[in-house]
This record gives sequence, structure tokens and C-alpha cells, in this order.
Amino acid sequence: MTIVPARELKIGTIVEGTLELLERCKGPVAIYIVALTIINGAIDFYTVDRTAILQVLAKGGINFVVGVVAAYQLLEVLLRRTGNRPAGGDDLFLAYCVLSVLYTLGVMAGFIMLILPGLFFMARWIIAQPLLLSRRGGGAIASLKESWARTSGSEFPILVAMLALVFALIAISALAGYLYEKSDPVGIAISQLAASAMSAVSLSMGVAIFQEIVVARDKANEGVADPRVAAGG
Repeated sequence: MTIVPARELKIGTIVEGTLELLERCKGPVAIYIVALTIINGAIDFYTVDRTAILQVLAKGGINFVVGVVAAYQLLEVLLRRTGNRPAGGDDLFLAYCVLSVLYTLGVMAGFIMLILPGLFFMARWIIAQPLLLSRRGGGAIASLKESWARTSGSEFPILVAMLALVFALIAISALAGYLYEKSDPVGIAISQLAASAMSAVSLSMGVAIFQEIVVARDKANEGVADPRVAAGG
């Protein structure tokens, strides 16, 4: 099947779809945010004075593992509630871990290259995770490639929509860092809460865009009138 880039994807469509999905899955999203905030907040609090290189790397590794496990669980819920990951489907956790490592390395390399390439990679790979877990994109590398192709030409609306949804959270996190000492548990809690909420928004946006430019268009190509699947239980 020829992959058609999403050149007509609109900012408003992305924002509306993301907010709708967050509302539909508000329970699991809330659990995700609270759990991630508590776990990462505790890690930050108890390692705030650990500044040696190996200690910092170990902390980053733990945060990464926690984030991957939590994101996998939330994505499964989001995809099931949109009808794109049936219950009892294959366990793709290992493949998801590989994809997460490749995605993280690519985005980090992009940020090292003067920030903008990192944002560009984020936009182009935003649906790689839903593609993988829905079994529509093959393995980890194939899902990254298909996401790259599907989002061609839509980098700007994706990034603007993301900024519109997370700008307030970025401001809150920055303000907490300015107002509170690095070791202050209140500041840590606020920063981690904002970071967890940003993560939830990003994951939901990926699924919303996936619904719009993969599920909807593939169904339309097959002659199905309405590609959207009603919310599951």
C-alpha cells in the first residue's frame, strides 16, 4: 500500500482530537500522571545530591525505564479505547522498548544539533508508537519509517498543536524551578506533575494523529464511511 503524507492535517483537528481522547480516557490518564509523578518525584528527591556522572546516568536510566513501562501501559489503554488494540493482542513490550530507545537517541541527537532537528524528529515520529502497538507499522524500525512517511508535510501543525497544549505546563515547570530550591519536595512535585502531564498529552496526541492520518485514511481508502471507532468500555 502506498503511504500518503498527511499534508492537509490541521492544527485545530490535532488539538480537538487530543482533547477528546484525554476526556475519553481521563481515568487511565489521571492514574498515569499521578503514578509517574510519585515515582519520578521520589527518585528526584532521594537522588538530588547524587551528582557524580555514574549516579546521574543511573538516575536517568531508571527514569527512562519507568517512563517506558508507564507509557506502554497508557498507550495500550488509549489504543484499546479507540478500537485499535484488541484485548488479548500480542505482547509488544520488547519491540516497544527498542522503538523507545531508537526514538530517544534520535531526538536527543536532534536537540544536540541546535534544537530544531530534535523538534522535527519528534513531529515526524509522533505516530511510531501507535503504529507499532496497533500492528499497522511492523517492527520498531518499520514503524519509525512509516511514521516519517505519514507525517511528511505536517511537521508545522503538529509542533504548533503540541506547543498550544503544553505551553502552560512548560511555564509551570519553569516557574517551579525558579521559585523553589532544587531539593524542595514541593518544587519537585510541581515539576514532575507538569512533566507527567506533558507526557500524557504527547502520548494522547500521537494516538489522535494516528487516528486521523492512518486509521481514517486507510478506512476511507477501503470505502468505509466513518473510520472512528466508538469508545470501548
